[in-house]
Amino acid sequence: MNSRLIINGLGYLGLLPFLAGAMLVLSGRSVYSLQPGFLFVSYSTVILSFLGGVLWGRSLSLGESPLRWALLLLSNGIALLAWFSLLGGTASYRSALLSLMLGYVVVFVAERGADASLETALTRPYRGFRLVLTSLVVLLHLVVVFADMTRSAA
Repeated sequence: MNSRLIINGLGYLGLLPFLAGAMLVLSGRSVYSLQPGFLFVSYSTVILSFLGGVLWGRSLSLGESPLRWALLLLSNGIALLAWFSLLGGTASYRSALLSLMLGYVVVFVAERGADASLETALTRPYRGFRLVLTSLVVLLHLVVVFADMTRSAA
C-alpha cells in the first residue's frame, strides 16, 4: 500500500475528533457527562504530545548537530506544554486552547527547520500536508475559543 496514502488518511482522520469536539462545544452538548471543552482540550493534548514525539524521532536522524539537541529539548517542552494545558483546562479552557494552539504552531515551525536539514522526496509533499493539518487544527481551536468567549459573555 502507498505510504503517503496511509499517512494522509490517518492525518485527515485525526481531524475528525477536533471537528466533532468543536461541534459539541458549539452545541453545548456533553458526552459521557464530560464537558465538550474538556473533550476538545484533552484530544488536542494527546495529539500535540504525539507531535512532540515525532520531533523526538526526527532528531534521531540528525546526528550530533545542534538542531538535534534543540529538537530533543523542544519535544520535551511540547509534551510539558500539552500536559500543563490539560491541567489548566479545568480552570480555563480558553488559556488551555491558546497554549495548545501555540504548541501546534511551534511544532510546525520546528518541523520546517528539521525538513530543511533532511531534504528528501518525502518531506516536500509532507510540508504541504502538515500546513493544511496545522491550519485546520488552529482554526478549530479558534472556533472553540470564540464559542467559549460568546458563551461567557452571554
